Amino acid sequence: MLYNYLKENEFLIDILVKKGAISIDVVTKYQMYDHFKELYKGDRKKKTAALNSTAVKYKCSTKTVSRAVDFMES
Repeated sequence: MLYNYLKENEFLIDILVKKGAISIDVVTKYQMYDHFKELYKGDRKKKTAALNSTAVKYKCSTKTVSRAVDFMES
């Protein structure tokens, strides 16, 4: 899972972006997923609230957050 790799190597993210190995879009998705995961904590009843809260924080739609979650979990 991409999220786990980035989480374990968080100190490399800036270097990877500067070298062009990953895009800033991937970093944004990582940050969204990290925030979503913090709120969600595996409780299915909190999923919608976590999606909405993350969407408000990152000023995007819940669909965008959902896509970021799917991307990070793939």
